[in-house]
Amino acid sequence: MEKDVFHPVHEYNDTLKNIFMDDFKASPEYKLFQEKTGRTSISFSTFMKGAKMCKCIKEPTMRVCVDEIETVFAELTTTLANLNRSNTTVCSCPFCRLEDIKKKELGEGKH
Repeated sequence: MEKDVFHPVHEYNDTLKNIFMDDFKASPEYKLFQEKTGRTSISFSTFMKGAKMCKCIKEPTMRVCVDEIETVFAELTTTLANLNRSNTTVCSCPFCRLEDIKKKELGEGKH
């Protein structure tokens, strides 16, 4: 039997519908899911079931909205994720070329 994993409560920073449409559908995890299963999409209700599987994930409360440190951190991480997704610049320096070769040899996510 699997042992429960306990961690601090995590409050998502948007509606689940917006997270599904904006973040999840652009995520590497979703692309990997598509590649592994051959499916082109999942329904919002299936996404919600997965998102609510962990009892430690819950809707945000007013405290999160007024917590300046948590709000700034959430905004920064969202901005960095969006920049990372939109960065399509291909670098041809020796270091990046070597890293590309390593990725091809090892496979994505294995180094």
